[in-house]
Amino acid sequence: STSFDGSGNVTITLSNVASTLLANLKTVDGSGSGLDADLLDGLDSAYFTRSRSFATGTAGTDGANHWMTVASISSGRHHGTVIVSDSINGHHTYIEIDWLQSYADSNITVINVGGYRKNIIGARVLYATNDLTYGIKLLQVLVTNKIAFDVRVIGNTANPGWGYPTAVTPLIEDTKSGYAVLGPTITDLDKVSLAAQKGIATGGLLRFIGTPTGTDQNLGIYWNAFDKESSTDYSDYASIRQTVNAGGLTGTVLEIIQMNDSNDGVAVMTGSNIGFKHNSHTVWTQGNDGSGSGLDADLLDGKQGSFYLPAGNYTAADVLAKIKTVDGSGSGLDADLLDGHDSTQFVRSDVSGTNITGTFNMKADNQFKFSFFNTKNNPSSGIHFNSYGNYGSDYAYIRYDDDNNNYNRWGDSTENSALVLGVQNDGQGSGSDVVALESPAGIFLNAPDVYIGGKTGGKVWCSSNDGAGSGLDADLWQGEQKDTLVASLRANVNIDGGGVITWNGSGYFNATARFIVISNGRGTFFSTNGFFNISIPTSGTTIQGVGGAASVTATSAGIPITNWNSLYYILPIGSGASTVPANFRLVTSSSDIVIPDNWVLIAAQNSDTSTLTIAGGKYTLHKGESIDTSKYSSAFVPNADLVRGLPADFTSSKATNGYQKLPSGLIIQWGL
Repeated sequence: STSFDGSGNVTITLSNVASTLLANLKTVDGSGSGLDADLLDGLDSAYFTRSRSFATGTAGTDGANHWMTVASISSGRHHGTVIVSDSINGHHTYIEIDWLQSYADSNITVINVGGYRKNIIGARVLYATNDLTYGIKLLQVLVTNKIAFDVRVIGNTANPGWGYPTAVTPLIEDTKSGYAVLGPTITDLDKVSLAAQKGIATGGLLRFIGTPTGTDQNLGIYWNAFDKESSTDYSDYASIRQTVNAGGLTGTVLEIIQMNDSNDGVAVMTGSNIGFKHNSHTVWTQGNDGSGSGLDADLLDGKQGSFYLPAGNYTAADVLAKIKTVDGSGSGLDADLLDGHDSTQFVRSDVSGTNITGTFNMKADNQFKFSFFNTKNNPSSGIHFNSYGNYGSDYAYIRYDDDNNNYNRWGDSTENSALVLGVQNDGQGSGSDVVALESPAGIFLNAPDVYIGGKTGGKVWCSSNDGAGSGLDADLWQGEQKDTLVASLRANVNIDGGGVITWNGSGYFNATARFIVISNGRGTFFSTNGFFNISIPTSGTTIQGVGGAASVTATSAGIPITNWNSLYYILPIGSGASTVPANFRLVTSSSDIVIPDNWVLIAAQNSDTSTLTIAGGKYTLHKGESIDTSKYSSAFVPNADLVRGLPADFTSSKATNGYQKLPSGLIIQWGL
């Protein structure tokens, strides 16, 4: 109401203002009114979860899977739900991710994922590598199709100091410079309908709430697992669910199922064989029944207990007495043991291949005879031996049988027989099996002759049947071919050359040219060049001593040969003509030695005459003498220097104007 006083003042009195104002306000509030209230039901907006940011964009692939950035978080603590969905009606792809971060720790949990096309199949977080604690974090999802995506962040900032993620325009970034993956990557979300980074944990009961009907009772837990029959078939599943009228029961039933294949099943595992119970009662299985288990069956082999005779009323003596009335030959009684032994411990007359694992002893006081009766021409009779290390079908044998004239060298007779010792091979490593006779003292064959090769085989030679008239045709003599032996013998005669041969005052033997062994033929039995060169080895070469001789070293003066030593050269039979320095040998007679056939005597020292015989006796020198073999050849040279011309201290000049000093001291001169 309104009133005026005499002084010009106006007084306005209001009643029911709040109710009137609320009634008038309701006529203009609502969407688009611009009305901004401070509280809702007495609570600030911070107490409510609401959409914090939104972004949209087209980000697709080239037919392959790619990572798409959808949200970001700056430094600090943040929490929010990120929902990514497509804008295409025919795909219906979505994913809901709970993102919780406190500085360096940033964890995501996939709350739900799905859609008709399932174009989102993974999630991960990236962090700035330059600063894990305070740097920016990015949320990415793995997409499979090029479509438009919407990103919405729902957050609650009721907790002081907490922020929320920010939606960003979708962008394909399989790799991003300066960023790396933080924590696990969640993938294969197209194969599940609910995914979590580390599973679902609950501090109390995990409840499944729904409204089952008479036809839809499938409320429970389902598992899809790898199908052992196919790496791409996920039709196998297991479940725990509450249903009705199942398993032969009427009413509500808790059902545990493993479905699909006939070889699938349910295994109940406990810590012991008696740990599985039903209503506090032990459940009997193959693992806990038997003696002492306490299992009380109603029937035994389908018979009630009254069908059987109590053990206390029938003793073992009663049983034995009854058996004796019907045992014996023809009774058909099949005992398990005989005198406490199993049948496998006896040799049977009616079974082939009976094995004796122990030692089989046969003993008689006077005479023992062990006979094998053989059907004619049966090669499998006799004694067979099998070896552990060989193939099972390999064996050795001893048998006595008609030899089918295989070994009869004295005429075909129906009465001839043979004791055959042999081996049989199944083809594995055929040809490698042999018969070996071993004895520490000797093996004696009491027969006129021994043959190899059956009826037409050859005679075996030994010390009792070789020699003149035996017909023995040897291939080698003392390990050498005949041609090699003959060539080696000729070599000691057919050695020549040497150039100027010297045996100086210190006993060193040398030659200025090669010795040659030739005219012995050509081939591998001798030399492939038809001859051998024998050149005195160079200074520093070691000449091996044998037969008691010491090894020596060649010098520029030659090889020292003294004190009944002889110099040999080993012909390299079958090789070329080149000299082999290592083939020289120095030999003496102070120890036993047999000179091989292919050793050629180069020089031999005779201490009685103080001479050196060379080239098989062609030359003989005293110490300090030499001979030029190109000008002179003799079996003995009393003074080789005189034969050559003059002693070493006699000089001459054979020029046009020259001279010659004779041994008498007379000098003959000539000139123009």
